[in-house]
Amino acid sequence: MKEYSESEIRSVFEELKKLEKEHFIRREDLFKAIKEFYSILHKEIGYIKEQFLNLERTMLEIKRELDSRIDRIEEKLAELERGETIEFKVLPREEAVKLIEDYIEKHPGCLTSEIIEALQLDPSLVVDILRELEEKGEVESREPE
Repeated sequence: MKEYSESEIRSVFEELKKLEKEHFIRREDLFKAIKEFYSILHKEIGYIKEQFLNLERTMLEIKRELDSRIDRIEEKLAELERGETIEFKVLPREEAVKLIEDYIEKHPGCLTSEIIEALQLDPSLVVDILRELEEKGEVESREPE
């Protein structure tokens, strides 16, 4: 077995202390990085949760709107099954345009189906007139809310 001098032992000991200190510093840096990562992850999870809740609210609003539309369709079908007929007014196109413009002015944000129902105009006529008004920039179509 080789014998080591005191200076060799001291040198090895100092090297070990240096390595231990570097290891400790790297470990501390690793802990800091992990802590920062968890903090960022926590914020991102909160953001994703908020977005999910917003999406859920939007989906519920859409479901309510669709349920309402389905109810209206079912009511109309029931009327048809009872033998009730839907009669549309026969008007000159210019008069229909004026009625539609007046209705939209009094009911901003109204749906095409509401215009048809309220004014009792032929659906294809109403759709044609609305497209024409939209092309002129007088009305704007949008998805129902």
